[in-house]
Amino acid sequence: MGAALPVIALAATVGGKVFGAISEKNALYDASKVDDANALGSLLEGEQQALQTRRDERMQAGDMIAAMGGAGIELGSGSAGDVIAQSAYQRELEILNIRTRATRQANSFYQQAADKRKAGRNALIGGMFGAVASAVGGASDMRAGRTASAQAGAERSASLGGGAQAVPQMRVKGG
Repeated sequence: MGAALPVIALAATVGGKVFGAISEKNALYDASKVDDANALGSLLEGEQQALQTRRDERMQAGDMIAAMGGAGIELGSGSAGDVIAQSAYQRELEILNIRTRATRQANSFYQQAADKRKAGRNALIGGMFGAVASAVGGASDMRAGRTASAQAGAERSASLGGGAQAVPQMRVKGG
């Protein structure tokens, strides 16, 4: 049983390193899923803001047309048309800016997610290399211990009486 203890300890060390590496990889992958969801949320929020901006622009254009029509201004040409067109143009630029900001924010989240997945893979690979190094180092230490123990036993045996001696053979007389 005493000889099995170092093997069990080594197996526990190696298993702990593997388990730790897998746990770290899983935690980073889970965090990357949150970043992916945040990226999607950013894009959806941007589209909702763009849609609301477009609705606001249409309502404002309707209000301007009603006010101009009520004031007796001829709609569809001249400065009235230019004002409505300019307002629509400004809203489209605003919508473009909203979508650009949302896309940039989403891309940032996507990059963070990719970085976390890469770190998870690296943690797993590093943990496996660490486990292999522990296994090789532990096996080497156990082998060195056995060699030293055998050498010490041989030295004790030699100092106690010369080691292996020849056993005298019995001879039978008369034959």
